[in-house]
Amino acid sequence: MSASVGTQAERAGLVAALFLLILTVGVVGAFVWAGYRLLKREKTPPPAYAEFLNQDIVEEVDAGWR
Repeated sequence: MSASVGTQAERAGLVAALFLLILTVGVVGAFVWAGYRLLKREKTPPPAYAEFLNQDIVEEVDAGWR
């Protein structure tokens, strides 16, 4: 009877270790992917219409200096 309890404990420990390993790989992979996307986004030039996206902010700044 005690042999089966020991086997179950070993199996539970193995499952827990495997789960933590998969979780760690997933989290590290997510950070690597996010960093890759951030670097890729910074290297691409802005779209041609980007200068027209925040005109209201520019107008507010200009109005504040007058």
